[in-house]
Amino acid sequence: MNRWTLRSAELVHLMRDKGIRPGPCSPLGDITALPHSAILAPVERQADLSRALGVLAEPKVIFGAMTLVMPEEPAYAWYYGDGLGAGLAYHGTAAEGGTEIVWPVDAPQLLRSLGAPLGLEGGLSGDEISMVFDKDGFEALAVAADLAQEMSLLALLKRKSFAGMAFDEGEFLECARRSGGSDDLRWTAPRFRLIAPVDLSYDEGGLRRGLRSLEAGGLVERMNGEYELSAPMGLVCAQLGTTTGMTALSVRRRGKGAAAGGGLSGWAIGHFAALRAGAGLWLLDFSGISPEGFEVRMTSVGPDKIYGRLKAELGSAPRPGFCRQCGGPLREGAAFCPQCGGATK
Repeated sequence: MNRWTLRSAELVHLMRDKGIRPGPCSPLGDITALPHSAILAPVERQADLSRALGVLAEPKVIFGAMTLVMPEEPAYAWYYGDGLGAGLAYHGTAAEGGTEIVWPVDAPQLLRSLGAPLGLEGGLSGDEISMVFDKDGFEALAVAADLAQEMSLLALLKRKSFAGMAFDEGEFLECARRSGGSDDLRWTAPRFRLIAPVDLSYDEGGLRRGLRSLEAGGLVERMNGEYELSAPMGLVCAQLGTTTGMTALSVRRRGKGAAAGGGLSGWAIGHFAALRAGAGLWLLDFSGISPEGFEVRMTSVGPDKIYGRLKAELGSAPRPGFCRQCGGPLREGAAFCPQCGGATK
């Protein structure tokens, strides 16, 4: 694996020398707007660097990764590939300034990086719980989890047991003002901002719609002006308060359908996330992504399903017996996955 740190002038010189011109979605930008330089330092392994620059100039697949291990700050990285499986090129800003390029980053390396915050060597699968949320419902879930965490902490301070929670709309919206506008990652609402494919606003109108969405889905019940959580909703809220690690991966592939969410024409966009909450692992599959919203299926899973999903997204063949699309287990000879219905070949 090679690593280079290049000044803008050095990068421009190399690109012009090799006749490399950045295309759509390239991180290299418009080279004609950058200055020439008369003094350039020699670049080692220039043949490898030229190949990396070629991939960065005309990427066929782009991976945007976010990882978080509590209580650290989130880390972001972008990787670009040629779609041929030759490896990925990392592009970022070096700590000392300039552009940092790493080539080649292979799928197993990236897989280890994405899996590390989730502790995939362990975890309970238990009974699979699956819930579907729209954007408003997803925001309401985050606030409900934070409200449950607040109530639990208050009960602890008062040396009382916390057996469950009931809340009215006023308490719910007041909690949203505290956690939804915060960047304190000890709370679920700001953490959800890190893994969502579009911005989460936590405004009152959306949260009221979110409560109605949760009620329509049977996840909360309203009685005498107060909301009570269903058993599955109570479980997920309790676990979200114990989150220790998260991973999110956005994937943009060229030439596989029209883009969603305002992307350039000819690009298909996918997004999913996973989180470790106590002993549990949760997979969040986003679909129907647009600037206005999305739908997300949140499922409690075992390590194998997240591991298989990561491998499938990164273009690395999943372990035998696992679906390339969702990572779920397959029966030998199965033509379709029993979990997601996707074709196995």
